[in-house]
Amino acid sequence: MTSSGGWNDNSCSNTQASLCEIPTILLEYSYYSDSLSRDDAESACEAAGGMLASITSAEIDEEIVELTGGDSAWIGLNDESTEGTYVWADGTSSADYTNWNTGEPNDWGDSEDCVEITSSGGWNDQSCSTTQGYVCQWTVTAAPTMAPTKAPTKAPTKAPTKAPTKAPTASSSSCPSDFSAEGDLCLKAVAKKLTWSD
Repeated sequence: MTSSGGWNDNSCSNTQASLCEIPTILLEYSYYSDSLSRDDAESACEAAGGMLASITSAEIDEEIVELTGGDSAWIGLNDESTEGTYVWADGTSSADYTNWNTGEPNDWGDSEDCVEITSSGGWNDQSCSTTQGYVCQWTVTAAPTMAPTKAPTKAPTKAPTKAPTKAPTASSSSCPSDFSAEGDLCLKAVAKKLTWSD
C-alpha cells in the first residue's frame, strides 16, 4: 500500500510493513445462579448450546466477576483427567492465562478437581460435588452471506417473508487490545518488515 492509501504491485521478495487480519471470534457469557454441582452445570451449559466458560485473559476474568456480582461460580477448568494438569472445557490448556488465588490450586483433601472463580476474580480448585452458580459461554457467529444473483429467480413478493439481518461487526471491545476494529475485521499494523512469504 502506498503512503496515500493506494495499492501497488511489488516484488514478493521486497520487505514491507504488513497489515494482518485475524478472524473475529465473539464470545457471549451468561451467569446462572442455580446451585448445581460442576458436572450438572456443565450439562446445563451444553444443553443450552454452550459450555462452561474459559477465561483466557484478565479482561474476560473481570467481565465474569462483574456478571456474577461477586458470587463464586463454576468455570470450565478442571484437572479430572490428570492431577495438576488443568484443561478448559473446550480441551485447551490453561497455560496462557491463569489467576489462581494465593496457595491455589492445592487439591485439599485429594478431592478438588474442578475450578471456581471467586468474588475477587481469583480461581480456587474445589470439589466437583460442591453446588453453586456457573458461567456458560457461547461462540457468536456471523450470519452467512450469499453472493447476489444476476437476475431474480422468482417473482418478487409484495412484502418480505423475513426481516433483514445484519451480521455482527467487530468493535474495539471484541478485538484483542493490540488490534483495532475496522468494519467487521480486527486489524493490527505490524512495524516489522516482512517478505510476502513471511
